[in-house]
Amino acid sequence: MLTAETLATAMKKTASPALEPEIQDFFSDLFAASAALQSVRRAVARWAGIGGTELAILFVVARQMPHGPVSVRQVAQHLHLAGSNITADVGNLVDAGYLEKAANPDDSRAVRLIVTAQGQHLLDSLAPPLRAMNAVMFKSLPRNLLVEHGDFYRGIIQRTPSAIAALNAF
Repeated sequence: MLTAETLATAMKKTASPALEPEIQDFFSDLFAASAALQSVRRAVARWAGIGGTELAILFVVARQMPHGPVSVRQVAQHLHLAGSNITADVGNLVDAGYLEKAANPDDSRAVRLIVTAQGQHLLDSLAPPLRAMNAVMFKSLPRNLLVEHGDFYRGIIQRTPSAIAALNAF
């Protein structure tokens, strides 16, 4: 005879971590936070008069330039996108005068991306409102925790293909 106690014991033995309420809550919150951050990026980009991915590209190029030539491939890798997905956005930024394409001294087949004076002016104009926004969004998050969260998310990104392969094995 199946009693409530035997059913509870059986459920504990067969319970999947994927069904744990904490994991479900984590994913609900993660997706909501991701959507909120996408909304913020779109709002900042709209304020700047460019697209969300264009804004992300401009930030990446500006951040990476002091470390050497920046290629479309590097930007795509940093944003976790295919190079073909950002090529049109790079072209839009070049057409708008925010980026410049130049010969890459390290690879004759590739171009390097350079933030122009106009692009730097746009980034400089974004600094005050972004500081104010970040002060609100991240006021209770210590810098070291921000770094730990970044490491955590990069781990999720790196393990995703293996997780999908595990799912597809069923």
